[in-house]
Amino acid sequence: MAKRWKNFVGKHTGLVLKIARILTGILILAGVLLFGINRFSLELVVSGGEETVLEYGSAYRDEGVCPVVRGTVFFRSGWVPELPITTEGVVNEEKLGRQEIVYTARWLGLTARASRTVRVVDTQCPVITLVDESGATILPGQKYEEE
Repeated sequence: MAKRWKNFVGKHTGLVLKIARILTGILILAGVLLFGINRFSLELVVSGGEETVLEYGSAYRDEGVCPVVRGTVFFRSGWVPELPITTEGVVNEEKLGRQEIVYTARWLGLTARASRTVRVVDTQCPVITLVDESGATILPGQKYEEE
Protein backbone atom coordinates (compact mmCIF):
# COMPACT_ATOMS: atom_id res chain seq x y z
CA MET A 1 0.00 0.00 0.00
CA ALA A 2 2.80 2.41 0.93
CA LYS A 3 4.62 1.60 -2.33
CA ARG A 4 1.51 2.38 -4.39
CA TRP A 5 1.11 5.69 -2.57
CA LYS A 6 4.74 6.64 -3.26
CA ASN A 7 4.30 5.78 -6.95
CA PHE A 8 1.10 7.84 -7.12
CA VAL A 9 2.70 10.84 -5.39
CA GLY A 10 5.78 10.55 -7.59
CA LYS A 11 3.73 10.63 -10.80
CA HIS A 12 1.20 13.24 -9.65
CA THR A 13 3.19 15.54 -7.36
CA GLY A 14 1.51 18.69 -8.69
CA LEU A 15 -1.97 17.26 -8.14
CA VAL A 16 -1.13 16.10 -4.61
CA LEU A 17 0.22 19.56 -3.73
CA LYS A 18 -2.94 21.24 -5.10
CA ILE A 19 -5.15 18.89 -3.07
CA ALA A 20 -3.02 19.55 0.04
CA ARG A 21 -3.34 23.33 -0.45
CA ILE A 22 -7.11 23.05 -0.92
CA LEU A 23 -7.50 20.89 2.19
CA THR A 24 -5.32 23.28 4.21
CA GLY A 25 -7.47 26.21 3.10
CA ILE A 26 -10.66 24.34 4.01
CA LEU A 27 -9.27 23.52 7.46
CA ILE A 28 -8.21 27.14 8.06
CA LEU A 29 -11.61 28.42 6.91
CA ALA A 30 -13.37 25.91 9.16
CA GLY A 31 -11.23 27.03 12.10
CA VAL A 32 -12.09 30.69 11.45
CA LEU A 33 -15.79 29.95 11.13
CA LEU A 34 -16.04 27.62 14.09
CA PHE A 35 -13.63 29.15 16.55
CA GLY A 36 -12.64 32.56 15.22
CA ILE A 37 -8.98 31.45 15.60
CA ASN A 38 -9.08 32.11 19.36
CA ARG A 39 -10.43 35.60 18.98
CA PHE A 40 -13.30 34.74 21.27
CA SER A 41 -13.38 35.04 25.03
CA LEU A 42 -15.40 33.77 27.93
CA GLU A 43 -16.64 36.30 30.48
CA LEU A 44 -18.66 36.05 33.67
CA VAL A 45 -21.17 38.85 34.20
CA VAL A 46 -21.91 39.35 37.89
CA SER A 47 -25.67 39.65 38.38
CA GLY A 48 -26.66 42.38 40.82
CA GLY A 49 -23.26 44.12 40.76
CA GLU A 50 -19.74 43.33 41.89
CA GLU A 51 -20.28 44.92 45.31
CA THR A 52 -23.25 44.30 47.58
CA VAL A 53 -24.13 45.74 50.97
CA LEU A 54 -25.84 43.44 53.46
CA GLU A 55 -27.31 44.44 56.81
CA TYR A 56 -25.84 42.54 59.76
CA GLY A 57 -27.98 39.50 60.60
CA SER A 58 -29.95 39.62 57.32
CA ALA A 59 -30.11 36.54 55.10
CA TYR A 60 -27.77 36.71 52.09
CA ARG A 61 -29.10 35.55 48.71
CA ASP A 62 -26.47 35.21 45.99
CA GLU A 63 -27.71 36.44 42.61
CA GLY A 64 -25.03 34.43 40.77
CA VAL A 65 -23.21 35.09 37.51
CA CYS A 66 -23.97 34.61 33.83
CA PRO A 67 -21.35 33.17 31.43
CA VAL A 68 -21.08 35.03 28.10
CA VAL A 69 -19.00 34.19 24.99
CA ARG A 70 -17.80 37.31 23.16
CA GLY A 71 -16.10 38.10 19.85
CA THR A 72 -16.75 35.05 17.73
CA VAL A 73 -17.57 34.62 14.07
CA PHE A 74 -19.58 31.42 14.27
CA PHE A 75 -21.30 32.02 17.60
CA ARG A 76 -23.08 35.32 17.85
CA SER A 77 -21.25 37.65 20.19
CA GLY A 78 -22.97 37.58 23.54
CA TRP A 79 -23.96 33.92 23.34
CA VAL A 80 -24.88 32.56 26.78
CA PRO A 81 -23.92 28.88 27.14
CA GLU A 82 -25.11 26.72 30.01
CA LEU A 83 -21.93 26.03 31.95
CA PRO A 84 -21.19 24.75 35.43
CA ILE A 85 -19.98 27.59 37.66
CA THR A 86 -17.80 26.88 40.68
CA THR A 87 -18.06 29.19 43.67
CA GLU A 88 -15.38 29.81 46.29
CA GLY A 89 -16.21 31.56 49.55
CA VAL A 90 -19.31 32.00 51.66
CA VAL A 91 -20.93 34.99 53.31
CA ASN A 92 -21.24 34.97 57.08
CA GLU A 93 -24.15 37.34 57.86
CA GLU A 94 -23.00 37.54 61.49
CA LYS A 95 -19.51 38.87 60.68
CA LEU A 96 -19.01 42.57 59.93
CA GLY A 97 -16.66 43.61 57.13
CA ARG A 98 -15.82 42.68 53.54
CA GLN A 99 -16.22 39.12 52.31
CA GLU A 100 -15.41 37.91 48.80
CA ILE A 101 -17.03 35.28 46.61
CA VAL A 102 -15.08 34.08 43.54
CA TYR A 103 -16.84 32.46 40.57
CA THR A 104 -15.04 30.35 37.93
CA ALA A 105 -16.25 28.84 34.63
CA ARG A 106 -14.40 26.76 32.04
CA TRP A 107 -15.31 26.21 28.38
CA LEU A 108 -13.28 24.89 25.42
CA GLY A 109 -9.99 25.52 27.19
CA LEU A 110 -10.94 29.03 28.29
CA THR A 111 -11.29 30.04 31.94
CA ALA A 112 -13.25 33.01 33.22
CA ARG A 113 -13.18 34.38 36.78
CA ALA A 114 -15.27 37.02 38.46
CA SER A 115 -15.72 38.10 42.05
CA ARG A 116 -18.31 39.79 44.22
CA THR A 117 -17.53 41.69 47.40
CA VAL A 118 -20.20 41.59 50.09
CA ARG A 119 -19.95 44.25 52.78
CA VAL A 120 -21.77 43.26 55.96
CA VAL A 121 -22.66 46.46 57.85
CA ASP A 122 -24.55 47.26 61.04
CA THR A 123 -26.59 50.44 60.66
CA GLN A 124 -29.33 49.59 63.19
CA CYS A 125 -29.24 51.40 66.52
CA PRO A 126 -29.39 49.08 69.53
CA VAL A 127 -32.52 49.03 71.70
CA ILE A 128 -31.74 49.00 75.40
CA THR A 129 -34.54 47.89 77.69
CA LEU A 130 -34.19 48.25 81.44
CA VAL A 131 -35.58 45.53 83.70
CA ASP A 132 -37.07 47.96 86.22
CA GLU A 133 -39.00 50.92 84.96
CA SER A 134 -38.89 52.78 88.29
CA GLY A 135 -37.81 55.99 86.66
CA ALA A 136 -34.44 56.22 88.37
CA THR A 137 -32.25 59.18 87.44
CA ILE A 138 -28.58 58.59 86.75
CA LEU A 139 -26.21 61.49 86.44
CA PRO A 140 -23.09 61.46 84.25
CA GLY A 141 -20.20 59.70 85.96
CA GLN A 142 -22.45 57.66 88.26
CA LYS A 143 -22.45 53.89 88.09
CA TYR A 144 -25.75 52.18 87.29
CA GLU A 145 -26.67 48.98 89.07
CA GLU A 146 -29.80 46.95 88.47
CA GLU A 147 -31.71 46.01 91.57
